[in-house]
Amino acid sequence: NVGLDYLKGRKEVATDKIGMLGHSEGGMIAQMVAAERPDISFVVSLAGPGQKITDLMVDQNRAVLLAGGVSKENVEDYLKLYQLLVPVIINAPSDSMARMAATVVFNRWMQNTPKETVTKTTGVSNENEIGKFVNSVTSTLRSPWFSYFLKYNPAPYIKKMKAKTLVLNGDKDIQVLSQPNLDAWRAALAKSGVKKYDIIELKGLNHLFQHCNSCSVVEYGQLEETIAQEALDTIGTWLKANVQ
Repeated sequence: NVGLDYLKGRKEVATDKIGMLGHSEGGMIAQMVAAERPDISFVVSLAGPGQKITDLMVDQNRAVLLAGGVSKENVEDYLKLYQLLVPVIINAPSDSMARMAATVVFNRWMQNTPKETVTKTTGVSNENEIGKFVNSVTSTLRSPWFSYFLKYNPAPYIKKMKAKTLVLNGDKDIQVLSQPNLDAWRAALAKSGVKKYDIIELKGLNHLFQHCNSCSVVEYGQLEETIAQEALDTIGTWLKANVQ
């Protein structure tokens, strides 16, 4: 907000053409600000969330584990644990109670899950390692930002937006899966005050809008390309047509 107000105070800036572009969580921030500020001209969301974050994270965990070579059966078994752990941990009144509740959930899951699945998906190979896993997950999920993030639902913010909007996703994105995310954006924008919006899936691009091979998270830093030319061209063409 401070940055936007600063730009609006600059004489050399066309104040009726100020917008926001955000990638991933930055796209989330853009929709939050745009929901409160009708003076924003446009929003460009690059793999910004349209789904509830809890749903998005289930899809993300599934895709990342599958990309890492974990079998579909093992992944689905792990997701049963994940979907039980998240609400127990983030809604607990204290860190210690979160750890206690998470330990109970983990032990129940471990008793009913093949040992191979437990080890492949959590790294826990014996009872002595349960505490380390639970402490790691609890500290991550209960950090102030991550706790807020997991409770976030984009739809109410998107529905309040009025700015022209471009939503992009790469179809090889395994962190923000394209189809469910774009479907959620489409549903929310249809009920919003946005009169002009475009939703585009870019073929062959990962979460960072790079052309990819394995398209795994590990590969990001191994690719020479920083961002695909077609992603830049799509943004530029859209801005020329809708903002200039």
